[in-house]
Amino acid sequence: MEELDYPVSRLCSNCEENWVFDKYKQCRKCRDEKAAKKREWIEKHPEYNAVYLKTWNRKRRETVLEHYGGHCACCGEDTYEFLAIDHKEGGGEKHRSEVGQGSRMVDWIINNGFPEDFQILCHNCNQAIGYYGLCPHEREVKLVVVRDE
Repeated sequence: MEELDYPVSRLCSNCEENWVFDKYKQCRKCRDEKAAKKREWIEKHPEYNAVYLKTWNRKRRETVLEHYGGHCACCGEDTYEFLAIDHKEGGGEKHRSEVGQGSRMVDWIINNGFPEDFQILCHNCNQAIGYYGLCPHEREVKLVVVRDE
């Protein structure tokens, strides 16, 4: 099918009165009304909304963790709470300052198609590499290889 270089116009799927000329199915007026109702509902139910957001963010983080293997690339730790998303080549601090951290980083990874620049490390391995440039697990493997030769 041929892609059009101009917006397609159609009637709003909600009010069926106003024309829509962009990627949305509803007109601006209906979208604004829906957003206002949502904000009002969130203000009346902050506890439910907090639980919903926490659950939603956790599921998205689990999706990212599973995509990158679901366990520490160094030691094999697979306890969800102990895992961190690591920038393989460093530069995490700069990248987090650009896109945000936590759920914003998770959103960025998902929205950018799970780039290969990331891996999963447990917090211990991640901190050791950050502070010392090498994880103790890597040092142990090198010692065993040298002793076996």
